[in-house]
Amino acid sequence: MGSSEHTLGVCGVTDVDPQWYFDAATAVRAVSVNLANGLTDLQNKLNVANSAGNHMSAGHTWATKYDQAASDVFEAISLTSMAADNLGAMIHAAGAERVRVQNTNSPGKPDVDVPALPPGGGLEMSIHPPFRSTGGLNDPPENWDLIEGIVSKKWADCDVDKIRIAGESWMASYRGIQDAQLSLSWTPNDTPDAPAEVAKINTAVANIVTMLEKSTQWSIAIGHACNSVQAKSDSTRQSITGFLSTMKFMLATLNTGSSGPAGQMNETIAKERAKLDTAEWVDVKLEELDKAVQSTTDEKFTMINTAPSSMTTPTENVTTAVGKYLTPLLGREARPQVPVQGNQRNRARGNEGERRAGIDPATGKQRIYPQNPVGKPKYRIPDGRNDVTKQITEVKNVNDIKSKDSKQIIDEANWAAQNGYTMTLVTDHRTVLSQDVQKLVSEGKITVVQMELDENLVAGPVQPTLPDPSPTNPAPVRSPDGIGPMGVPAR
Repeated sequence: MGSSEHTLGVCGVTDVDPQWYFDAATAVRAVSVNLANGLTDLQNKLNVANSAGNHMSAGHTWATKYDQAASDVFEAISLTSMAADNLGAMIHAAGAERVRVQNTNSPGKPDVDVPALPPGGGLEMSIHPPFRSTGGLNDPPENWDLIEGIVSKKWADCDVDKIRIAGESWMASYRGIQDAQLSLSWTPNDTPDAPAEVAKINTAVANIVTMLEKSTQWSIAIGHACNSVQAKSDSTRQSITGFLSTMKFMLATLNTGSSGPAGQMNETIAKERAKLDTAEWVDVKLEELDKAVQSTTDEKFTMINTAPSSMTTPTENVTTAVGKYLTPLLGREARPQVPVQGNQRNRARGNEGERRAGIDPATGKQRIYPQNPVGKPKYRIPDGRNDVTKQITEVKNVNDIKSKDSKQIIDEANWAAQNGYTMTLVTDHRTVLSQDVQKLVSEGKITVVQMELDENLVAGPVQPTLPDPSPTNPAPVRSPDGIGPMGVPAR
């Protein structure tokens, strides 16, 4: 398929119709466009700010695991779109070379024109979700004040409607990825003895298809996790609200107006017993919610951001998948986790990290004044502050969090807690957290999201290349009778 009836100037190499190259370039560049547009659409639908809830541990667990998984999958799809763009350009260039060769070998005939390179998605860096899910509604139900101080856990103030909509949006997103895959109107070229790049193109497109399949699986996992957490959170909130209403009714029935110290004491004891029983029931329901959210995130997000070596059944997470299938097409290792050497570009790296983390450079930064700061400065300046969602963001595009950075992060986290804000620390994938920062995470005082803040190109940009053919899917070879697998005569 796609071969011509003559050989190239190279002995034993069968020519391939240039149109096959141009069709393949158009197909993969169209996938890039669909992925980029799909991510932008998903961005517009995912308003998850203040949806996780402030309760420990369910709210903190969900904010930590969901925000990281969402960022990872956004990066995977973005990188696939960029790789498809590069691949389309390389295939188109190979087709142009075939046209040049054929024109050279066809004297006296009109030259064949090369079509324009089809448009691509045009992404230059990964797109990320626009909102963090940290924070909650601060909407304690009626009568919660009667057990406050008795119940050991915080009210589950998650926004179940936002979590539900997020789940629906992720499920719609996976269908969009499937549509992009199904629309890939491209057929591998199995011409025997074709030019060397043909087998590489076959492998490269197969790698893009693999990433589409994996991105579909990851998107489904997030969608299912949202649906599960939303359903459990909603039922928990309703159950607790019902407990509190029942308690209120019981307290009213205990207002017997008993006379005398003994009667009044018995009435007081009965009321306190009702409150204690209700608080115990509420704690049980909230503990069940904690376990359910932990179980759901462990089950659904393991395939996205857990290292394969730590899995019971190893599989490829986002980092290993993009490294395996996209590295040549991107011209670099995506999501590098090795330290950056040298410190000559620290300021530039910091600015680039903020840009990739979604910090608007046009928005002026504001000072905050934590009580009893652990660092020398009396004020801190977080990289991002949103007074509507009551979230602050600190970005650290560094190899590791030093003592000075830790003190800054502690001060900002304390200020956030003192003022009803939540804090997210955004780091690069290579960043190693200090023990002090890890303690803040374990205590639920901050969440951490790792993303590609730096491409770690110490030696400068590297040109994208076609991958070597997969050894499990080698280029077609001639059969002993001299007829190729598609019936193309051997030459």
